[in-house]
Amino acid sequence: MQRVGVQWLAWSLTGSYAWLAATVLAEAVAIMAFLPFFGTVVDRGDRLILARWAQFTLIILAALLATLTLLNLVTIWLLIVLMGVYGTAQAFWTPIRLSMAANLVPHDSLPSAIGIGAVLYGLAQFIGPAIAGLILATMGDHRDSIGYLFLLNSTTFCGYLAVLFMISLHTQEQRKDKALNFLDDLMEGVRYCVHKEGLGLFMIYLLLVNILLRSHRELLAGLADGVYGAGVGGFAALQSAAGLGAIVGSALLTKFSRVEGLTHLLLGATMIGIIFQIAMIAAPTFWVGLGTVGFLAGFLSFYSIGSQVLVQSSIHSTVRGRVMSLWAMGTRGGSPMGAWAIGLAAEVWGLRSALSGATVIFLVVFLYMVPRRKKLADAMERPPGEDLPSTLANRNNES
Repeated sequence: MQRVGVQWLAWSLTGSYAWLAATVLAEAVAIMAFLPFFGTVVDRGDRLILARWAQFTLIILAALLATLTLLNLVTIWLLIVLMGVYGTAQAFWTPIRLSMAANLVPHDSLPSAIGIGAVLYGLAQFIGPAIAGLILATMGDHRDSIGYLFLLNSTTFCGYLAVLFMISLHTQEQRKDKALNFLDDLMEGVRYCVHKEGLGLFMIYLLLVNILLRSHRELLAGLADGVYGAGVGGFAALQSAAGLGAIVGSALLTKFSRVEGLTHLLLGATMIGIIFQIAMIAAPTFWVGLGTVGFLAGFLSFYSIGSQVLVQSSIHSTVRGRVMSLWAMGTRGGSPMGAWAIGLAAEVWGLRSALSGATVIFLVVFLYMVPRRKKLADAMERPPGEDLPSTLANRNNES
């Protein structure tokens, strides 16, 4: 709901693709700046306690956004600042959320658990925009209706906070050695990604998928109104179609109980993503575009959640928070970065041309990956062994 509200508020304030992308870019810059720091905090602290504080912070920020909008105090610059602060809170929450899955289920059940969580997340992406579209359609797409939308959103965090006081973690791999230097701890996560065979290349590809294929999600308000002239109703429909596709893509992943063969499937999903992005760009009508957005979201959701399963299954538990914070930098930061670049290009050449350029660039990236797919699969589908950086291995042995 907040995604719909923020995008439509930015579009209604400016009518500009560049400003629309700037709001999501502000959130992404904060996320990417603080994720490695908070990922290190997660590996050193109690994840459940940290999760409760993160959710409480998100409640306060969501309520503040609602209040300022209802008081008609929000300008495009203030909205950008608020999204930057919200992105910092999301940088705190994201590595906690990604790390806790492995603390709630046995390792063999991790792919299915992540897949089920992804289905629920996709369901929220379908229901949220539908509710937002209904509110804006019945109350009008003026500032007050967006403010009430934000207010309703702020109450939803309370349910999650309550759940975090009801659960317990079966395992937790927090670091016990308080004498370790924090910066060294942070850099060890980066070195692990660099030195572990295949992981660095996989992370770079993940980032490029999000920059060049997933960035259209941040520009759907402009696509709906600027290209198709469908207004806020069309925008909500596109968001819901993307959410429905995400549900299907995530549900497909729950069928996999092993990671063997997953690397090839993920590369295949991005190949099909190229095809549907081309179809979305060329769509002659809103309804054709609606269908292509749904299919594209489905295959990209399969890729995104599958990449999480692959990374989580191949890394050591002692670096999970730090590595998954880097994974989240690619998924949460890549799309807004791409949207900002595409939005700037769209101001000059139009949205369809800008998206076409991004698709051509990604096609080159995909062709680079094709001959390396077998070697990458052998490295990424291998369970974690004694492949820690030497400094970290030595510390673990000493403890």
